[in-house]
Amino acid sequence: MQKQNKYALIIGNGVYEDPLLTKLDAPKVDAERLASLLVSPEVGNFHVNMLNDSSFAEIRLAIANLFEDKEKNDLVLLYFSGHGLKDEWGELHLTVKNTLKNRLAATAIESGFIKSEMRNSRAGRQVIILDCCFSGAFGTGIKGVDTSVINNDTFQQGYGKVILTASNSTQYAFEGDKFIGKTDSSLFTHFLLEGLENGQADKNNDGIITVDEWYDYAFEQVEISGATQRPQKFIDRQEGMQIEIAYRRFVGSYLTKDLLPAPRLKKNIKSIADFIANVPTLSLIPRNVEGKPTKNNGALNSVIQGDNLLALKSLLSSYAGKIKCVYIDPPYDSSLLSKDLVIDLPGAKKKKSKEIKKNDEEQDSWVEMIYPRLVLIRELISDDGAIFVSIDDHQFHNLKTIMDYVFSPLNWMCTFVWKKRKGATAGNRSGVSIEHEYILSYSRANDFHFKGIERETDTARYMNPDNDPRGPWTSINLVGLADAVSRPNLVYEITDPQTGISYRPPTSRGWRYSKEKMEVLVNEDQILWPKSSDSQPRQKRYLADIQGKLGPISSVIDIPLPLRTRFETDDGYSFEFPKPVELIEYLLKQIPSDDYFVLDAFAGSGTTGQAVIDLNKEDGGKRKFILIEENPKICRPILVKRLNKVIAGLDTQMKELSKFQLYTFGKPKREKSSHKAD
Repeated sequence: MQKQNKYALIIGNGVYEDPLLTKLDAPKVDAERLASLLVSPEVGNFHVNMLNDSSFAEIRLAIANLFEDKEKNDLVLLYFSGHGLKDEWGELHLTVKNTLKNRLAATAIESGFIKSEMRNSRAGRQVIILDCCFSGAFGTGIKGVDTSVINNDTFQQGYGKVILTASNSTQYAFEGDKFIGKTDSSLFTHFLLEGLENGQADKNNDGIITVDEWYDYAFEQVEISGATQRPQKFIDRQEGMQIEIAYRRFVGSYLTKDLLPAPRLKKNIKSIADFIANVPTLSLIPRNVEGKPTKNNGALNSVIQGDNLLALKSLLSSYAGKIKCVYIDPPYDSSLLSKDLVIDLPGAKKKKSKEIKKNDEEQDSWVEMIYPRLVLIRELISDDGAIFVSIDDHQFHNLKTIMDYVFSPLNWMCTFVWKKRKGATAGNRSGVSIEHEYILSYSRANDFHFKGIERETDTARYMNPDNDPRGPWTSINLVGLADAVSRPNLVYEITDPQTGISYRPPTSRGWRYSKEKMEVLVNEDQILWPKSSDSQPRQKRYLADIQGKLGPISSVIDIPLPLRTRFETDDGYSFEFPKPVELIEYLLKQIPSDDYFVLDAFAGSGTTGQAVIDLNKEDGGKRKFILIEENPKICRPILVKRLNKVIAGLDTQMKELSKFQLYTFGKPKREKSSHKAD
């Protein structure tokens, strides 16, 4: 059977140069969330190209590239979120960044262009999704289908053209928060995302979500919301409704259909959001170092003694979207359990050996513990923030899957390898000395960049054979890392202005820069042109442009543990081998600011708090910490004692900045409405 390739072009346009077009917040969120699901190997497994707030030319070219050079068995999906406008003849136009409302024909993407590309494409499976006002107008001339459910057993994996629209040809399409409370997405897209994220669109529970199932779920939810918009679907053949869009998302320890099965919630809880809604929001009671109630000392730093699930939920009302950096070092086993989460194991065999059963239970217990905590942490992180999570080989696979689920694969930044020992120690049962752990890092949004480290420049590589007035230079490759499928806008010709010879990037690759940036380099004579068309142009990189600038950080962190580290209480309780302060400082230095909140929900002996204090002392920053530690034998006897000892050695100004307030839980707060975590 011929392999099916899946390609998606995801377009979100909410920013417009024409003042007659109002700014929209939802399209960018719509595009990013849908792209993250479709690109995930566990959900859509699409090749995804995402364009946000792009120009007419960029989007038109990307649409043409989406449908070009495809095979019959390929699936292509085009999604658009933004303003939809109709011209005087009733034709739908999709607006872009430089659309002029009064010049739609010349500056907006007309539906006729997309239909033409669809007709001319060899792709046997084509899906168009439009979340914009009047989107039903796109279906003119295409067979309409009523909203009844089609028998899923009628067809195998379908062929055909399918159009899903957020409204009919005369209706507006709304943003979701107008009807369903807190959401950043458009209403129709919100339910499309929900159907993929929680698997509810998989109505027949076969592990596959078809176009028909996906649409039916979103249609029903829009109807329930009460919005005055009616989604529509159009097809050229009924078989098209059986096009397979995605797999059901799964997280857990058993393999079903080569996927990881998802945590299921008992006690009739339908989703992780419902589970978190049932976690009480508690007040925080200030305590002194002896643990007695006291007046709040006004400190910006906090230490909370208590269950971190309760603490994270209780912090939402004050800190949602305000934490710029999170570092956590959760237990690498199943010592913490969330009793209301259990794992549904579809297709799992009932009989297992005791050893396998114990291992499976430990894996599932750890998933149950970490999953809701990461969801709450995500709600606390600011849009320009990041999270670092330490882990070892035992739970790395589970953690990576869950963090992809919660934060999106698009927001994965790096898996750092922390080299914690120098030299071999006692080996494991296979005779291997394990000298490393991992630190997974994700951003809250996909435009986060690490601050970087100062470059060590090899100046000997830079010369000036042509007496360039900009000084010594070296040459670098102009071919980029992105492939032609994911970034078709980077595939174009560049021409040597002296010889007229044109050059294209190698097959299936793109240039390093956009066409506009490349034109600047050509005009400024920063391109080294080859003598023949058989070679590739290169770029001049000048020494003056990189000296004193920061370069990328390494994915390997070589900061070993001290030979022996132990914190011990007066009653003999000890806490051994916390993470080195230098390791946490290294991570905090990569946040591009020196004034932000740092959260550690598994605070242990307080290493993160000391790292914040030490780093502020070093660079004059104003970072603040929030530490959560459940164990009463660690929190005050070790953590609080340690921080007070560090603070005692500071000057008056630093003492004031570093002081903290200890809290424990009080009575539940009364909330007017529950916080929606996704």
